[in-house]
Amino acid sequence: MTNTENKNSKPLKIAGLGRYLPERIIPNSEIEANCDLEEGWCTRKLGISERRWIADENITHMCKQASEEAIKDAHLAKNDIDLIINASNSFDCVVPDQSLQIKKVLGIERENVECFSINCGCMSCLFALDLSSCLLLTDRYKNILVVSALVSSPGLNNKDPMLYSMMGDAAAAMVLTRSSETEKSCLYAARMETYSRATGVGGFSGKSGKKMLFSKNVFSEDFYFEFDSQTMQAEGVKYNRDFFSRLLPLKRNLIKVVIPNQASRLAIDMIKLMFPASRIIRIIDWSGNIGAVGYPMALYEAVKNKLLHRGDLTLLHGMGAGFSIYGILLKY
Repeated sequence: MTNTENKNSKPLKIAGLGRYLPERIIPNSEIEANCDLEEGWCTRKLGISERRWIADENITHMCKQASEEAIKDAHLAKNDIDLIINASNSFDCVVPDQSLQIKKVLGIERENVECFSINCGCMSCLFALDLSSCLLLTDRYKNILVVSALVSSPGLNNKDPMLYSMMGDAAAAMVLTRSSETEKSCLYAARMETYSRATGVGGFSGKSGKKMLFSKNVFSEDFYFEFDSQTMQAEGVKYNRDFFSRLLPLKRNLIKVVIPNQASRLAIDMIKLMFPASRIIRIIDWSGNIGAVGYPMALYEAVKNKLLHRGDLTLLHGMGAGFSIYGILLKY
């Protein structure tokens, strides 16, 4: 299968990958003690053994560490980057934009480096990949840095044991370039579908159901995160039935590696109904749910552990609040 077999493929290469995991490891025993749960509850219910939570790190620092590793992995210098896309689900402050904070902390002094943010929940990194493939075609950019971070631990409530035990903190980064005509790397296909009529999506609902967080009367409870993974998964089963044939009809045995949304064990189990477990990259066991960061983090693990090689066809697939489904076929 060559790139020319799909006329919509775009020359995209993941040139470098990086990550940052907080040093503070939260084992199940700590979660179960905080939530007054019986021993073994987290493993039995979620299939998670541990997760990382921040101690004194901030999001900009996490993005810096992941970005520096990705740039080094791409054999580039920081000033070779000409576009920074922040695809994070968390930010240190509203203004200035997180992408500008990343540029500053990286010490990139060039004034013509463009920066902006994408936020479509867990789908943010997938959309950043999709968008970058189009931007690189214009030749306006040569080296795009995509950075994603999630810090959910400060907004977790131990009165909700399922969510409290599920979420983790992390950051990851990718350096994207335009692949040459002799390279196999490309974005082979991409598709996003949003079903506004779907139910079971969650977020920051606020005290007494208040949705407007940026108001005069703000309470700490307004920032407690809510997420119903089981209802979300039920919606996923319903709307995913024919999604892969609409993404790109091809034989599934051509896909060497599958990276699902690391949102819950249920999300990964659903993918196992369609692909052999040996092809599926699973990191939720030790990372917890890290939102959009899960995709580049799982890519990082697959590449560093030599499970994914240049030219391998990879499926990145997931669902997000909205309710949205995104799929990307990528030749690494």
